Amino acid sequence: MTDIGALDILGIEENHRREEFDCGEETLNSYLRRYARQNHEHNIARTFVAADKNNRVLGYYSLASASIEFDSLPAAYAKRVPKFPVPAVRIARLAVDRSVKGEGLGGKLLADALQRILTASSVVAVKVALVDAKNEAAVEFYRHYGFMGLADAPMTLFLPIETVIKAAKS
Repeated sequence: MTDIGALDILGIEENHRREEFDCGEETLNSYLRRYARQNHEHNIARTFVAADKNNRVLGYYSLASASIEFDSLPAAYAKRVPKFPVPAVRIARLAVDRSVKGEGLGGKLLADALQRILTASSVVAVKVALVDAKNEAAVEFYRHYGFMGLADAPMTLFLPIETVIKAAKS
């Protein structure tokens, strides 16, 4: 059993062993193996990994800038923002290797991503964290942490930055 609490989450590097990673979703595996480092270096998306002491990647997430069209927001939330595209940071991918599923690494990666988004929001406007869930299990994972579905895309969820700020203070 891996000590999830002891894992550091760092920007992806060449020495991170990605080829063994298997989360059960081939598109997520393939992204990590083929594109994550390249996109990280070319400012397309920043990828952060949790790796064991042998540099084997056990989980990762990617962040990219984004926006949401005002009309996509649920009516209850839309009342609180101007009628313009809403600045966001997209958690473009988040995946955990099958070998450590159920040990809390997904939650740890999400918390790290939200902390980085919160830090970014102090210098660049960010109103929401955004994520595109790949399946219903992922939707439930994000809803557990307070994410809400967009009005016109229920597999795309968001979390207001105010919620992230409030959670960081508690």
